[in-house]
Amino acid sequence: MYSKKICTKYIGAYLFSVLLAIFTFSCKKESVPNKPMEPSAVSNKYNVELAYPGMVGESVGIKLGNDSCYLRKIGDKYIWMGDIVLDSKQKDSLIARYENVSNARTFQTDLFTLWPNAEVFYVVDPSFNTMQQQQISTAISHWASLTALKFTPRTTQANYVRFVLGAVNSGLYSTSIGMNGGQQIINLEAGFGTGNVIHEIGHNIGFFHEQCRTDRDKFIKVYTSNIIPQTAEALYQFKIYTEIGKRGYQLGSFDFGSIMLYSSTDFSTSAAPAMTKLDGSQFTGQRDGLSSGDIETANYMYKPVYAYFTKDINFISDPSDMWNDIREEDYQIKFFSDANYTQPVSLTNRVVINYTFYRTEFRQRVPTTTSKTYSITLEPGSNTYNVVSTSWHLSYDGSMNPIDGSYSEEASLQPGIGYR
Repeated sequence: MYSKKICTKYIGAYLFSVLLAIFTFSCKKESVPNKPMEPSAVSNKYNVELAYPGMVGESVGIKLGNDSCYLRKIGDKYIWMGDIVLDSKQKDSLIARYENVSNARTFQTDLFTLWPNAEVFYVVDPSFNTMQQQQISTAISHWASLTALKFTPRTTQANYVRFVLGAVNSGLYSTSIGMNGGQQIINLEAGFGTGNVIHEIGHNIGFFHEQCRTDRDKFIKVYTSNIIPQTAEALYQFKIYTEIGKRGYQLGSFDFGSIMLYSSTDFSTSAAPAMTKLDGSQFTGQRDGLSSGDIETANYMYKPVYAYFTKDINFISDPSDMWNDIREEDYQIKFFSDANYTQPVSLTNRVVINYTFYRTEFRQRVPTTTSKTYSITLEPGSNTYNVVSTSWHLSYDGSMNPIDGSYSEEASLQPGIGYR
């Protein structure tokens, strides 16, 4: 994607979103509306989920880059950040990915891979009763109706999600973040809610927890001394995702309505919460359904649009005049569904275009460039957007040096929200 000239006048301030995450919750509320949930709808409290709740196990520490990663080992399973359950091969793969150990290429699993073509294959074990099967079906339909993801019953596909009715005290958990290859499990102990399934599917398509996003300290305060239990594994769950060496998708502002967010008192008590808003007030996570931020993030991951800038010159000085370069230019941004810019597509989600604006002026034949970064918010509904009109005025002396007062303007496209 190459840079073009853009003017400064459409500066936006919209930021709305969600981060991808790694922990699970149950939901007592069973009705899940087929629409995004907003923070104003957050009211219900749920029971925190854990893999193998009540079982202490063995604390295992491993190094990931410059970070120490803590897991809880129970039998041949490794519990990572509370509700992600890894087998020994996945644990070794996790180490290999970040340590580049000599046998890294022998592991084909990858905990952070998106599902190809946005299609998730799945199997639901027949051990679920009719009501439980309906809960799973409702959760799958909720994701499919609101995002670009497609969920297809598995036939012979090698990579798929298996919904398993877990044994008593096995908890509620997933065995991957994203597609890790082969069979991956969503374990649902009896008593789970539809919102819990929506949350677990979030892990399987690649979501991290909202409180793990890098800017969370601008919105919430974490009280590590209040976390129960005071173990390395429990404290590890509240690190931001870059601290634990992970790649994440982080769009816009902190989303208090995200289905991937803990409540203030999870892993603590109401008298001594683990998290509060900056003003000290507590907040309650929801398990009703996906928020607008959750939906926007999933579609960014699985249905990206590609931005391309074009230019129209609507006025130019006489081309034969070699002493003056005076022109005005209109710039447009167009969107495509492919990285080769061959398939035009209309925006279906709001995007925030970021760019750096440069102005170069000449004083005593010396160019001085100033720059500033801006954002433009584009609403959905069109393929092409007029974003700027710019002008150049470069005059030259007999030696073809720009004279004082000459200037040029241009902009460089930067990473933004909702486009690539």
